[in-house]
Amino acid sequence: MTPEGVTFISPGQRPGHLFEYMAQVPANRIGYRVLPAYQLKVIQECITLIVFIVFSALWLGEGLWLRYLLSFALILSGAAVAFL
Repeated sequence: MTPEGVTFISPGQRPGHLFEYMAQVPANRIGYRVLPAYQLKVIQECITLIVFIVFSALWLGEGLWLRYLLSFALILSGAAVAFL
């Protein structure tokens, strides 16, 4: 099966993840030419964290509490160490 075919079968197993899958596969294929795999994984986790922050604030209606913002900032600053 072609990667394009898998792209459209996959959402049936995990609804709502079509865009995530469509962005990750080409990004990993293209990005691996430039960055090591561990740095690509760090970028992926940072993007996931940022999307979760926006989703939980806007869709779930949870506030952006200071302790959560600080903890997310620490995680993102820790991820920056992978690029030093």
